[in-house]
Amino acid sequence: MLLKRIFPLVLIFLFSVSVLAATPTVSSSTHPEGEWADAPFIKVNFSYSGATTFAYVVDKEADTVPDVTGETSTFVDSSSSEISLGAKLDGIYWLHVRGKNSSGWSDTKHYEIKVDSDGPTRPENLIVTSLEDGTIQLEWDASEDALSGIKHYNVYRSSLRFVSDGTITREFTIRDAVAKKIGEEITETSYHDEEINEGYRYHYRIQPIDNAGNEGTPSSIASAQAPSFCDFTISINTVLEDGNISISIDSTGEFKKGNVKIIDPVGIETELVESESNVFSIETSYSLVSRPNGDYNITFTSIDPDFDVCSSEKIFVYDSVFPSVKIISPPSTEVLTDLVKFEIEASDSGVNPSGLESVGIYVEKPSGEVLIGEAEKSGSTYVYDWNTIAHENGRFKIIVKAKDHAGNETIDSAVYSFQNTFFVRTEASSAIASAETTRISTINYLAELREQGIDVQSLQNRFLNADSNFNYAKELFEQGYYFELAFEQANSAKLQYASIKNSIAVENYGARTYIYDAEQLDIFLGASGLDSGITNSSKNLIRTLQPSRRLEIIKIINGASTYYKANVLISFSNTQDNNLSLRVLEIIPKQFTNDANNLSSVSGFEIIQSDPIIAFESIDSVQGKTTSIIYSLKQELAKEQADILLSSNVMNFYISPPILVDSTTDLSSVKLSSLLNFTSLISSLPPIEWSTTNLIIAGIAILVVLFILLVIVLLAVFAGYYFFIRKKH
Repeated sequence: MLLKRIFPLVLIFLFSVSVLAATPTVSSSTHPEGEWADAPFIKVNFSYSGATTFAYVVDKEADTVPDVTGETSTFVDSSSSEISLGAKLDGIYWLHVRGKNSSGWSDTKHYEIKVDSDGPTRPENLIVTSLEDGTIQLEWDASEDALSGIKHYNVYRSSLRFVSDGTITREFTIRDAVAKKIGEEITETSYHDEEINEGYRYHYRIQPIDNAGNEGTPSSIASAQAPSFCDFTISINTVLEDGNISISIDSTGEFKKGNVKIIDPVGIETELVESESNVFSIETSYSLVSRPNGDYNITFTSIDPDFDVCSSEKIFVYDSVFPSVKIISPPSTEVLTDLVKFEIEASDSGVNPSGLESVGIYVEKPSGEVLIGEAEKSGSTYVYDWNTIAHENGRFKIIVKAKDHAGNETIDSAVYSFQNTFFVRTEASSAIASAETTRISTINYLAELREQGIDVQSLQNRFLNADSNFNYAKELFEQGYYFELAFEQANSAKLQYASIKNSIAVENYGARTYIYDAEQLDIFLGASGLDSGITNSSKNLIRTLQPSRRLEIIKIINGASTYYKANVLISFSNTQDNNLSLRVLEIIPKQFTNDANNLSSVSGFEIIQSDPIIAFESIDSVQGKTTSIIYSLKQELAKEQADILLSSNVMNFYISPPILVDSTTDLSSVKLSSLLNFTSLISSLPPIEWSTTNLIIAGIAILVVLFILLVIVLLAVFAGYYFFIRKKH
C-alpha cells in the first residue's frame, strides 16, 4: 500500500524536474545557429511550452544566465512572433534565453550567432597559361577572410577584354553580359579551362566567396591566346634514285603556299618549290651529283584554311660508302653449345660517314632469316652473348648485318654446328611423364578387370615387358647422356601400356538384384542355420548398414574370343559415427555353384564349407562411405549359360541377405544345419511367378486334376458295384 501511494508522487516529481530542466527553442531566419551570416540585423523567434514570458541577454560570453529580476535581462511576452536584436558588428555573439510558465523559469538556452558582413580580399597574381594540348591553365594566390574564411571561388571568362559603356570603354566586369561563369565553387587556387577554341584570345577574372556568403572583389584581368594547330598531318618521304633524292610531300588536307627547301651538309640552301597552293601533295627531286656525303635537311612549310602555319622536316642521310663487317669469333669450326660470345668487327668509313646504325645477328631458317639480337659496341669491336641452349641442334648459317644511317648494308656469314641437350632432354622428360600417366591408368584398368573376375595374366606379362622399357628410359634419362634413346624407350613403353588397355572390352550384359522383406529378417537369418548369437549380432548390423546383393553378367571381348562372367556384387553403407571392422558371410545356393572352390575374388575369403559357405576377410567400413565386394564364378560362360543364369532368377535362391558380423566373431563352428538342408531342398524348387498366364495354367491344371479324381471315384464306385453288389445277385 505504501508503494502504491509513493509511486504517483515520484512520477509527478520526475515530470516536474524534466519540465524545469527543459530549455526554450530558438530559431532565426537571418542567422542559423552556429553558422556565419552576412546580415547585420538579427531576428529570432522563441518558443517554450506554456510560456508567458521570456528573459534574454545578448553578449559575447558562452555561458551567461539571464537574471529574472530585470536588472540585466530583457523581457518579452510570448505573443511576440519575431524579436529583433538589432544590428551587430562583425563577430561572434551569444543569445541566452529563459522561458517562464506555470512551473517557473526554465534552464538557459545558449544560442551562438556569427556575423560577417565583409567579403574576402581580392585574389592576386592571376596567371593564365596557354598549354600545348590546346587548353588554358589558371593559377592565383589565395584570398583571405579574417572571420568566416574562404568557401570557394568562381571563375569568369570573356572573349572581350573591353566593353562599351555608353561613351566610355572599360574592362569587362563579372556582371557584364560578355562574362560567362565557367568555374563554380572551385575550392582550389587553380582551374583548367578545356572548353575553348583554338587560336582565340580569352580573358579571365576570379571572384572569392566566404563562408558567410559575402562576395569578394574580383581579381584583375589576365589573358591568354589558345594555341592554334595545323588542321592536317604532313609526311615527307625520300628515296635515292639514280643519284637524286626523290622527295614526296603528302598532306591529309589541302594546303596553301607550300614551300620546299633543302640545306646540304655545308649549309647551302636550295629552294625546290617556291609556293604551291590548293593541293594535297608535292613531288620534287634534288641532284646529288658532285655533292658531299652527309645530312641533307629537307623542310616544308605551308598554311591551312585557318591560316595556321603547317610545317614538317626530315633529314636525308647521304652516304655513298658501304660499311664493313666481319665475324671474328667464334670460328666456324667450333661447335656451339650453351652460352656463346660473338665478337664482330664493323665500321663505317669514307668522307662524312653516316655511322653505323646497327649490327644485327641473324640465323637462317627454312622460313627465312630470324633476328637473334643486336650486337653492342665494346671497345673496338661489337659483341653479343647468345645463350644457344634453346636453339635446335644441327648446322645453321649465322649472318651478321652492319647497317649505316644511310641504309647501306653489308653482311658476313658462317655456318656453325649446334649441339645442345635442352630440346632432347625436354622431349625425353615429357615422354617419360606421359608414359607414367598411361602406366597408372593401365594399372587401374587391370585392377578393374581383376575385380570383375577376369583373368589378366597374359596382360600382366605384357605389362611387365612395358615396365622394362619404361624403367630403362628412366635410367637413361638419369644418366644425363642418352636422351634420344630415353625418349624412344618411353614412347615404346607408352604404346605398350596403351595396347594393353585396348586388349579387352567389357560390356554389361544383364543384372538381377536380390530383394528381401526387412520385416522377415529374423526368418531369413533363422533359416540360415547359424548360431543365434551370430544371427542376433548380424541382424543389428544388417538393419544399420543395409547390405545389398546384385548379380551382374558381363560380356568380355578379348580379340576374337567372346565369353561371359557371372559376378555377385555386395555393397553396404556405413552411416554411423565411427568406423567398423566387419566380415561378410555368404551362404551361396547350389543354383549358382555347388562348390566354393569354383569362386574367386580380389577380396580374400575363407571357405567355411564347400557346400558352399564363404566368409570374407576383415573389411574396414569407413564412416560415411560405401563398401563393395565382388566374387565371381571362375568359369568362363557361354552366352547360353549366361542367359540361363539371368532367366532362372538365381538371386531368389539365396536364403538371406549378406550376413554381416563383427571381425572378431568366431566362424569356425558354422555348418549347414538340417534346417538349412531342408531350406535348400525347398529352395531347389523353381519359384512360381503368379502372372495372368500362370494363373490360367494353374486353373486348368486344377480342373484336370479334379477331373482325374472324379474319374477315379466313378471307376471305384463302378468296380464296387460290379464286384460286390452285382456278384451277390
